[in-house]
Amino acid sequence: MPWNLPLESPLTTDLRTMVGCWMGDETYKAAIVDKRLQLVGPSALTRNIQHWIADSIFAGIPPAREI
Repeated sequence: MPWNLPLESPLTTDLRTMVGCWMGDETYKAAIVDKRLQLVGPSALTRNIQHWIADSIFAGIPPAREI
């Protein structure tokens, strides 16, 4: 697949779910299974969302209340 071609895979979710996935507090797969995140597009993109949306640099750091 040439990288210069635009690809679309729109997603629909709420802010809480998107931030939770982005921060690594939950998985994209779990949000999709729970129907809190919907993706439309080629399966090569939709099954690999965690590869094309980079996690936050703070993902994996415990919340302050847990330190």
